[in-house]
Amino acid sequence: MNIFTYNVHTNEFTFRPDTTLAREVNTLYPPSGTDEVCIYPCMVLRISKSGKCISAKFSERYYSAYSFGLYITDRSVYDNSQITHFEYTRLTTFDVSTIVSRDLKLAGSYLKGSILRTQLSGGDKAESILDKESEIISARAIERISSHFSLKTGDLIFIEMSAPLFSSRVDRIIQTLINPDKKGSEEENQELLLDFFIR
Repeated sequence: MNIFTYNVHTNEFTFRPDTTLAREVNTLYPPSGTDEVCIYPCMVLRISKSGKCISAKFSERYYSAYSFGLYITDRSVYDNSQITHFEYTRLTTFDVSTIVSRDLKLAGSYLKGSILRTQLSGGDKAESILDKESEIISARAIERISSHFSLKTGDLIFIEMSAPLFSSRVDRIIQTLINPDKKGSEEENQELLLDFFIR
C-alpha cells in the first residue's frame, strides 16, 4: 500500500510509508525532541483500480470509496522551508502519524454542505465544507499524483481539507462529520469519525 498526501493550495504531494499508518491503536507517542506537532485534517480516497497518468475527467473510475482522517508531522517542518530532505523525512514519517477513520463511504455519497470538523481538547478546531469543489479537488489530486506514480488498488490519498492545527505533546483529537440539513441539534446530527490521542 502506498500513502500519498496532497496539498490543495500548492498542487504538490508527498509520500508516506505504510509504517506511519495507525493500525488498531489510537494514541501517538511522538519521538523525543518533538515538542509540538502539525495536524492536517484530510479527506481520504481509497484507490480501487490501478492506473497511471489518469486524467481528472476520468478519475472517478479509480476510487469507489472514501473516508476521513488526518496526518501528523513535527511542527518544525511547517516553520522551516530550508529543511534538508533527510530531516524532512525524519520529522514527517514517525510511526502512528497517519490516521484514517474506519468507516468507508461510497464515492460521491456525502451530502453536499456536510461539515468536516477536527477539534482539539484545548478548543482549537478546523472546519471544511464538503461540496462540488471537494470532487474537483479529488480529481485533481488523482491526476497530479498519477502523473508521477502508478496508483495501485488499496493506495490511500490524503487530501488536506484545511490549514493545519498545532498541538503540544498532550492532546485529544476528535473528528466529526456534521450534516446541517437534518432536523435537531448539531450534536444529534454529527457522526464521530475518530477519537485520537497524543501523549
